[in-house]
Amino acid sequence: MATTFNTFPPASVPFAKMAVSPSATPLLFQKVGSVVTDKPLLYVDNEEERKIAVMQGEGLWRWRLHEYARTENTEAFDEVFTKLLQYLATTDDRRKFRCYPVRQEFSDTEQVQMETQVYNEIFESVYGNTIEIELTDEAGKRTSYSYTTSAGNTRYTIGALPEGVYRYKASTTLQEREEVRGEFLVVKQQLELQNLTADFNLLRKLASQTGGAFYKMEDWGNLQNQLVQKEAVASINSEEKLNSLINLKWIFFLLLLLVGT
Repeated sequence: MATTFNTFPPASVPFAKMAVSPSATPLLFQKVGSVVTDKPLLYVDNEEERKIAVMQGEGLWRWRLHEYARTENTEAFDEVFTKLLQYLATTDDRRKFRCYPVRQEFSDTEQVQMETQVYNEIFESVYGNTIEIELTDEAGKRTSYSYTTSAGNTRYTIGALPEGVYRYKASTTLQEREEVRGEFLVVKQQLELQNLTADFNLLRKLASQTGGAFYKMEDWGNLQNQLVQKEAVASINSEEKLNSLINLKWIFFLLLLLVGT
């Protein structure tokens, strides 16, 4: 890739003396002829907690066209500047207190675990802080937990929880009160999906209990013969229906005739 960039046409750089921040990280340096100078051509830096990239020249579009003219692709140019854009687009998590579930979804038969990370001013891991967690279920019921972190043990096990969506609030005290919030899901475990292999013994037992028969795929012919030879069982269906006498019209007219007589 460095060889490819060395063949690119020179960028147009203003003739000036530019001051670059000491925290800047050069990616490309300016060249005068074949001599590489210490002046950065492309560099990245952090400015007010924001990542920036500066190109001290013009002519990037020529680089991409030049690479395609030589190799009929733009892999080197695209890889460098795609990674540069990805770097600029990501944000660093500068929080000194972090507490979150190890997964966003748990089953109702497994333990719910919370991961805890606490840092000092220079972002070194510190331990011994008391962490307080408050869980709220869908019905609004709140449950509180408290634990202390230690080296090599930064996870807290809450235990198995019923199905539902849970909101959590975790807090601890550093120089001031730190707090994080989030939520996770607990789903009901479907036991029938755990074993996807047919249980022949269970099928045989069900068949014998219900007056059926068990056949494997290789016995398909026997099943067909058994069905052909078996006589259909006659069945008689009956239906009972209750109806009030008042709903029978001939009874009504008979009573009316008797009353008239």
